[in-house]
Amino acid sequence: ALRRSIPSQRRSVENLHAMEAVNIDGHKFDVFVKHPETGKVIRPVMVALQDIRSSKVLAWRIGDTESAALARLAFADLFRDWGIPRHCLLDNGRGFASKWITGGAKSRFRFKIKEEEPTGLLTALGIEIHWALPYRGQSKPIERAFRDLCDTISRHPATEGAYTGPNPMAKPANYGQRAMEWEAFVAHVNAGIAAHNACLLYTSDAADDMQCVD
Repeated sequence: ALRRSIPSQRRSVENLHAMEAVNIDGHKFDVFVKHPETGKVIRPVMVALQDIRSSKVLAWRIGDTESAALARLAFADLFRDWGIPRHCLLDNGRGFASKWITGGAKSRFRFKIKEEEPTGLLTALGIEIHWALPYRGQSKPIERAFRDLCDTISRHPATEGAYTGPNPMAKPANYGQRAMEWEAFVAHVNAGIAAHNACLLYTSDAADDMQCVD
């Protein structure tokens, strides 16, 4: 209630340049997919990294659960393809607060900080770590991208029969009719993110003024 009483704040990214700051978070898709190894039907999880300046999703990995291993793979893709950012805004999930990722960083909301703990991936590379407030989705710019990807990926005609709906009270009429094959779903996500990035054109105005370009 106190937070709602404070006027909303409009922020600008004009002072940033590309790859100066990124943010990372996980997203569970509302789509049934067959696990590539076990064949079990699951809802895949994507760990994605977004450039804050351009709002483009630069690196992502898909797995059965959000984990430090999946986050490390996504970071590896980012470093290989785009370089090393100066700042990173992280969600407070256990995978991102893992000492594999942020060991040695101060102000983690999880785990005790010990002098003898191993140096994490981001800490070793000199990336300045920032933590999003727990239970505060507005703290992470990538949440806006995830909302858009829900429409363009999870609700796409290619997922017909495999779409689960956003919650148990909003199931589609053909709920559980089928599950997508893993390879087909990954290709679908890759195409969806490529289309999402192609539609982002940054202007000097607020992020809401982004428009789609060919």
